[in-house]
Amino acid sequence: MDCAVIITFIFLSASLILIANRNSSYSHIRHTISELGERGAINEKRVLFGIFLPVGIAMALIGFAVRSNEPAAILAGSLSIGYVGAAFFPIDAGAPVKGSWRNGMHSLFGAIQYVGSIASFEQFGRDYGLPYTAVKYVIFAFIISLYIPYIREIRGLIQRAVELGLFIGLVFMIQSSGA
Repeated sequence: MDCAVIITFIFLSASLILIANRNSSYSHIRHTISELGERGAINEKRVLFGIFLPVGIAMALIGFAVRSNEPAAILAGSLSIGYVGAAFFPIDAGAPVKGSWRNGMHSLFGAIQYVGSIASFEQFGRDYGLPYTAVKYVIFAFIISLYIPYIREIRGLIQRAVELGLFIGLVFMIQSSGA
C-alpha cells in the first residue's frame, strides 16, 4: 500500500508542476496548490477533476485498505477529505482568507484535512516518538502562516513541505503495520 501512496504523490507533484508551467504568473513558492484550480483559472476543471479528485479518491481507497492501522487510516482519510473537498469547492481567485461560500467550504475541507492530519500524527507519535509528534507543529505552523501577511508570500513553499511530510508520514505509518 505504501507504493500506492508514493505513486499518488508522484502523480500529484508531476501534475501540479505541468499545470503550473502553463501559467507564467503562478509561483510554487507564493501560491497554494489550490490556486492552480481557483475559480476562473484557465485550467480550473483540469486541476479540480483531473488532479484533486483522483488524488482524493486514491487516498480514500488507501485509507480503506489500511483501516486496521488507525493513524494511517485517519491520515489517508483526512487527505481524501481535503482533496475531494477542493475538487468540488474551488478556492476564490487569489486564495483570500475570507471570500465566497465556496471559498469557505474549501477552507473547511482544508481545515478537516490538516486537523485530521495533526490527530493522526499525534496518535502515531504516542507509539513511535518525537519526530512524528513534531510534524503536528509544522502543520499547525502552516495553518497559522495563511493569516500572517509576510509569511503568506511563502505559503506555497510551506504548503508543499507540509504535503510532502503528510505523504511521507503516511508511508511510514503504513510500513509500521506491515500493510
